[in-house]
Amino acid sequence: MTTVEMNLGRAILTRERVGAAIGQLPQEQQAVLALRFGEELSAREISEIMGKPTSTIHQLQRQGLAALRLILAGRR
Repeated sequence: MTTVEMNLGRAILTRERVGAAIGQLPQEQQAVLALRFGEELSAREISEIMGKPTSTIHQLQRQGLAALRLILAGRR
């Protein structure tokens, strides 16, 4: 197996692991993270889409990322 194949395999496993972890988050946190990092939208744009204040979007993003860190570290 080449280095490229090994790196690709690791990347796929990481992506699957992160995807599974995101699936454990509350739906609003999932939506904010998908829009922010998947669609690369700003907090203001997400606020408009979700009909929530920008401060709430920031809070959901922070909470979602903190929860992901715990899940991926095996502490949740």
